[in-house]
Amino acid sequence: MTDSLLPPNATDLERRAESVTARLGTVPVPVDTLFDPYRCPAPLLPWLAWALSVDKWNSAWPESIKRSVIAKSVGVHVKKGTVGAVKRALASMGTPLDILQWWQMTPPGPHGTHQMTLWQNDAEPEVIFDGALFDDAIDMIETTKRKSQHFTLRAGHRSEAA
Repeated sequence: MTDSLLPPNATDLERRAESVTARLGTVPVPVDTLFDPYRCPAPLLPWLAWALSVDKWNSAWPESIKRSVIAKSVGVHVKKGTVGAVKRALASMGTPLDILQWWQMTPPGPHGTHQMTLWQNDAEPEVIFDGALFDDAIDMIETTKRKSQHFTLRAGHRSEAA
């Protein structure tokens, strides 16, 4: 008795196709890891980012930053348009951000404006603080903030007084 599902009059081509596809069942497919940003195989990360609607993606980012952006994307989307979402989005890139809203400025700024500061010494060690990072940060802010809000972005370095 054979395990074949083909009828007795199957052609030779159909029998060969059956034998090839029978072996496909032994190929391991790690389905449980494909939607886990920390266990997903690195070559599949762009596809996972696409599946989770990551707004800003840069293939030049280090793998750890890519995984972090994917992992935090759902939390960013849930709160999109808020100051918290902007902070979360930038933190996922390894660059924490301070935000002063218009009413927190001294003197108060124009309604709907924000002053944002990226602190170099607060960034993750693998983050390279350069023009490309600044461009990525601007893009990430633009895709996360409310469209009616305006911002200025600056970079800084904190140091303790002697």
